[in-house]
Amino acid sequence: MHEKFGSLSFALESNLNDFKMGSACHSYLVSCLLSRGNIFHTRSLGYVLVKSTQQVYVPHFWNVISVGDKEWIVDFNLSLNNVLEEAAPEVPFGIFNKEHYSEYEYVVTEVQNKPYDKQLFSDLTGNKFSEVGLPQYLCDAVNHEICLAQSLYW
Repeated sequence: MHEKFGSLSFALESNLNDFKMGSACHSYLVSCLLSRGNIFHTRSLGYVLVKSTQQVYVPHFWNVISVGDKEWIVDFNLSLNNVLEEAAPEVPFGIFNKEHYSEYEYVVTEVQNKPYDKQLFSDLTGNKFSEVGLPQYLCDAVNHEICLAQSLYW
């Protein structure tokens, strides 16, 4: 699973690297790409607490892919936050199992599953809708792994 999520993380980052925006818009673009690939996920609004420094990054948006009883966070923006002190531990980036970053507590205050809007996506990406996407083979591989994990979990 790590390998597939690593590839998915790289594909998302590669596609969205040119679009510098806050976590609300960026997480929406990520959600759109995941939706286009039929990868089930949720988009969350809340805050992130850095336990060692007690710093809070709020508001913050991210996506979550659930695999069995594990949650994989999809977050490319926390590392861009200037509020985080230099003393904060290694900032999570990309797609990661939240258990591996226990120093960071992602607290959901609201789930925001805004429907995928082709026009809004196109507007946010400067009409590059057709150029931005995930490889279908990768989406299929990730979905296959999620289905396998779900069947083992249940």
